[in-house]
This record gives sequence, structure tokens and C-alpha cells, in this order.
Amino acid sequence: MATLFCRICGLEHSEPPWGADGQCPTYEFCPCCGVEAGYEDYTPSSASFYRQAWLAEGAAWELPKLKPAEWNLLRQLENIPLEFR
Repeated sequence: MATLFCRICGLEHSEPPWGADGQCPTYEFCPCCGVEAGYEDYTPSSASFYRQAWLAEGAAWELPKLKPAEWNLLRQLENIPLEFR
């Protein structure tokens, strides 16, 4: 389900960051890229801008303790919903 993935980094969340309808953001922060759902990811252009800045800074995890041992950035980026790539 595409609505479970962060629009910036593609991390899969247990609850949809933009709600079940894809229209109502939770305003919660992504533990990977740090984006606040409903703010930096509101439009495709803002998502692209924020993603490029996050990648340029080294794609560091906001909450490193939650980073999986087998984490693969490129594989995760493939999860970004198409309209936000």
C-alpha cells in the first residue's frame, strides 16, 4: 500500500503518514528522514526539495536506534510513491 510509505525517503510506516484516505496527514515525524507528514511532504515539489537536501546531507537517520541492520537506502527510495519521486 503506497500510503504506508514516506513521501521523502520511502520508509514503510505501520500507519499511513497521510491517513487511510491519503488526504489527512498525521503530522508525525519519520524516524528515517525526519520529515513531518503534512509539512515538508505536502506537494511533489516540496517532497523533492526536502529529499534532495536530506540526501545531500548524507541521508542520516533522524532516530538512528531504529535503523535496521540490513538497511539499504536505494531499495528504500524505490518505495516512494510515484507522484512524489
